[in-house]
Amino acid sequence: MCMGKTHARQGVPAGIALATFGAPLIGAPLPLSLGVAVAGLVVGTAVFPDIDHPDATVAHTFGPASTIVSKAVHGLSGTLYSLTRTKWDRDRDGGHRGITHTALFATGTGALTWWLVHLFWLWAVGAVLFVFGNYAVRALAGTWAYRHPFLSLATATWCAGVLTLFLWAGSPPELTAWWFGVAVAAGCVTHMVGDCMTTQGCPVWFPVPIRGQVWRMVGTPRFLRFDTETNSRAESVLGRLSLGTGAMVAAAFLFTFFR
Repeated sequence: MCMGKTHARQGVPAGIALATFGAPLIGAPLPLSLGVAVAGLVVGTAVFPDIDHPDATVAHTFGPASTIVSKAVHGLSGTLYSLTRTKWDRDRDGGHRGITHTALFATGTGALTWWLVHLFWLWAVGAVLFVFGNYAVRALAGTWAYRHPFLSLATATWCAGVLTLFLWAGSPPELTAWWFGVAVAAGCVTHMVGDCMTTQGCPVWFPVPIRGQVWRMVGTPRFLRFDTETNSRAESVLGRLSLGTGAMVAAAFLFTFFR
């Protein structure tokens, strides 16, 4: 599987691009605080679908609690795969790259986020930023976060708290709820795009049958895929390109916002 660091790096340009170019497309400009929150949420949710893998970054972000959740999701995902697979689906462990790696999951998670923020407002805003902010910091910081888990947690928590206050002061609840839902869904989609570039592919369209398979692993053309087990250099290059793209998009955003 792609490493959490790679998925988070892919989330950087995706998040900045959504915050920069998404608002003009619907004719509703984002307050700066909401734009920052949207970009950060995409980065955090870009690693979230790997909650179905007990060895993933997100499975260890909150210690034993997230590990237990990850193992439970892994088991449920495998069970769902066994119950719904057809005779044309592959004989594989359905725990990883199962239901959390589908468009259905991305849509549902985004809708749930919108509903929670719409219903509970600041409590939900703070909770969402806390959870996905920690995912983002843990994945982007890599080794540093593993060596300093409490400092990593404190950093993400402080940022989530400050950003929540700014959103309370300057962002309408309905607009915030809508964009939080979009950002979470976009982060999950970003993760799937990254996995579709690997040799294994991703069951994006479950439960739509494709050639008789409801868990059809789809992906980019074969020549654009790489093997994460034997070709980690390709994954490293992809991550660096993502960060470089993110830097250029961020520069364009700052130029547009402050000119």
